[in-house]
Amino acid sequence: MWGKPVKGVKPVDLSGLNPEQRAAVDHIEGPLLVLAGAGSGKTRVITFRIAHLLNLGVRPSQILALSFTNKAATEMKERLVGLVGEPAKKCQTSTFHALGVKFIKAEYEAAGLRPGFSIFDEGDQLEAVRHAMQQLQIDPKQYDPKNFLEQITQYKSQLIHPASLRDARTAAMIYEGYLRRMRLMNAVDFEDLIRLPVVLMETHREVKLRWRNKFKYILVDEYQDSNGAQLRMLKALSEGTGNICVVGDDDQSIYGWRGAVASNILKFDQHFHGARMIALTQNYRSTNYILKAANSVIENNPERHPKTLWSAHGDGEKLCYRQLDHGEQEAEWVVKDLNQRRYSTKASEGLPFPELHWRDFSILYRTNAQARAFEEGLRSLNIPYRIVGGTRFFDRKEVRDAIAYLRLLCNPSDDNAFRRIINYPQRGIGDQTLERIAHVAQSRSLSMWAVSLELDSIGLSPINEKAVQSFTELLQPYQERIEKESWSTIFLDLLETIKFKEALIKQYKDGPQTQKRWQNVEELANGLKNSQNKKLDKSLNDYLNRISLEYKPKTDEQKDEVTLMSLHSSKGLEFHTVYMVGVEEGWMPHEREPGEGSDLEEERRLAYVGITRAQRVLLLTSASKRLSRGKLKPRRVSRFLAEIPEVYFEGGREGRASQEETTRVEAKRNQAFNRMFNALGKGS
Repeated sequence: MWGKPVKGVKPVDLSGLNPEQRAAVDHIEGPLLVLAGAGSGKTRVITFRIAHLLNLGVRPSQILALSFTNKAATEMKERLVGLVGEPAKKCQTSTFHALGVKFIKAEYEAAGLRPGFSIFDEGDQLEAVRHAMQQLQIDPKQYDPKNFLEQITQYKSQLIHPASLRDARTAAMIYEGYLRRMRLMNAVDFEDLIRLPVVLMETHREVKLRWRNKFKYILVDEYQDSNGAQLRMLKALSEGTGNICVVGDDDQSIYGWRGAVASNILKFDQHFHGARMIALTQNYRSTNYILKAANSVIENNPERHPKTLWSAHGDGEKLCYRQLDHGEQEAEWVVKDLNQRRYSTKASEGLPFPELHWRDFSILYRTNAQARAFEEGLRSLNIPYRIVGGTRFFDRKEVRDAIAYLRLLCNPSDDNAFRRIINYPQRGIGDQTLERIAHVAQSRSLSMWAVSLELDSIGLSPINEKAVQSFTELLQPYQERIEKESWSTIFLDLLETIKFKEALIKQYKDGPQTQKRWQNVEELANGLKNSQNKKLDKSLNDYLNRISLEYKPKTDEQKDEVTLMSLHSSKGLEFHTVYMVGVEEGWMPHEREPGEGSDLEEERRLAYVGITRAQRVLLLTSASKRLSRGKLKPRRVSRFLAEIPEVYFEGGREGRASQEETTRVEAKRNQAFNRMFNALGKGS
């Protein structure tokens, strides 16, 4: 039945897989759901399954592996190449949105677009919403454009057309105006990258036939994070063969607020008939007391695929729970305990943790506002730390300004880019001139750039007309150069011509802030050069579209710092020692999700995710009182804590240390101080 292995593919040894992993790899034909519990080696299953297909003779171009982040897609490709060699590079490893870009580029005419379309980010989308509101004379001060954008995003992810919104006419009219604006500007947004392929495959027979057999085998990672539109996309793509394998964990479905639909994984067999289900329950991350606690919590969710995680690492340490008097005391206790453990932990039970570093510790909380007290505590002891989050590289103002120039060079119909840069750096072009150009563009169904090339009849003063003309004449030579020269060279030439750095100095003064912002712009130039040198993108517009999809700044994973992050941000990560703080009603579950039903179930899944981040040590803390609006108010311990049997806790669930533990901690503290002083002595 199967042919020879793909030329150049290394043989793959499947003997190292456990029985369930092996069964998932060996299942070739028909739909398959791999229920991969936390830390059960799901990425290993996906990569070995693809390697096995290549060894069976399946061509790389016939294999599509989808994930939700560029990082995951890149790591998957790197693992594959390491496993079977260079031929794996031809496998289609991609995010859903990157696949959507490829689809729309191939089918742009059917989608009603022109070549060189732009992908709008949230800032661009808000401008389109504001424009639609302005056309309908809806005051943005009275009605927040962000709320309408959230509605539009939900409608698109559910493939709802404005015409079907009979009970929400205002939202429907803004939605219609938003879509018109996008078409005029030859642009799509993130939701379109899934919506348009689905609509085209479901309504255009020729498009459907081109894509239904394009991929013989489809694999999906983190399937529990998929939404309704992505499900329909997968159905359409796999319709020809039925060979779809999804890997995920319904117990880690925590992005309902972002549109993820837990029923996609819970009802997989109803969406893909004849599906087989294989559960991966052996956990390679944690010890059994941690896993027993996680199992005890998640078992209270009525709608889930039953599975019980276990580990070959032994029982390990029991959990620790502390209830402190107030929030500041909680932070003080956590930081002191962390500091002691950093200097006193030794290898135990033969496990590979002879000495801990700061990077082995993490403090997890439900809301970002909780971080402040812990930050202060860490600073007081000079403990290095990092907070996961902050402004992304491509969201920084100076980077967005610079990119807007490139966007307008590639897509002159991009009115958002035009508006952003026509008077930055300042050229004496004011709001009245800009609005006059916008009005004429709207009335003639033209882009603002097109109107700016024909200024004779739009009624601008000679001074303003000359300023706009100078702007268009400045950019036109660069539009001609982008197909012939180095992108980074053109970019840096343009910045020098428009005196971009001088504008930064004028705005932020000539100091560290200006230097940092200019370095960000130079880093963008480096990205352009790297893309062209490595042939990552066929055109400058492809590069701009790629960075619009998702960008995560490079982080030095070896940097020795304690990590502070929200429970949502912690998914997919692991740490030797984890502190779950603020384990109280109002935070776990969050007070915005107080009711019974699906919201409570997602909050419980979020607690489960937090618990399973811990490899060897898990500590939970709460405060009996917290400061709220200037007054100390009582807090109740989270119901999730009560769902963990008391026997799994060192000293029980009372939140106070036993005498035996106090003696042991005192000994550890003395040991920690001795090690700390010895370390300081060696450094002097």
